[in-house]
Amino acid sequence: MNQADSFLHGESAEAAPGAGAGEISKYDQKIIYCRKLGHKLPFSYCRREKGGLPCPKILDCWFEQLPVRRFLEDHYSLEERERVFEPRKDRMLSIVELARRAKERVDSGDSGGAAGLPRGQGNADDSTGAARG
Repeated sequence: MNQADSFLHGESAEAAPGAGAGEISKYDQKIIYCRKLGHKLPFSYCRREKGGLPCPKILDCWFEQLPVRRFLEDHYSLEERERVFEPRKDRMLSIVELARRAKERVDSGDSGGAAGLPRGQGNADDSTGAARG
């Protein structure tokens, strides 16, 4: 079980001295090397990376530097934490899902392109929408 799973499934964080609720920006100036992006970043970035929610790797990266589990419990609801740590779809599943949607559009008679534009508006080489041979 990884840190995110244990965190979401009830293993409580150990209380660290001085940990607890308080200012959400308390650790914002702390810096760490981000293995995901390949350079140093402040905690302020990590806690807002995913659409205003923390990066899914926040527990793995910050557990040695600060009481990150307690911080997450104090500042984010269970629903928010679940969204942060929900498993990512793998690429193949995403590609299959996109293909299924495209097929549904074709089957329903929607002739729009990948962006849903009428033919000819999404292709700079062919403004007429005519097929090339």
